[in-house]
Amino acid sequence: MMDRGLLHEIRTRVEQLGTEEGGHAGGEFRKGPGARRLANLMDQGEVFERVVTNPGVLAAVRHALGEISS
Repeated sequence: MMDRGLLHEIRTRVEQLGTEEGGHAGGEFRKGPGARRLANLMDQGEVFERVVTNPGVLAAVRHALGEISS
């Protein structure tokens, strides 16, 4: 779906956010034991914007959901 470079950037940013937010990370949602959560990723860095506009990701979503007619 995406190249290794983008995947590496995502993983790096997720780890940074987890460190920055600490125990408050994803506090907007109910967390189960051992769960790691982050929220509002679109506001957390440009790398996440590239994920949702990535042609491979969009193709996978389109395949999973089917075409949407307007």
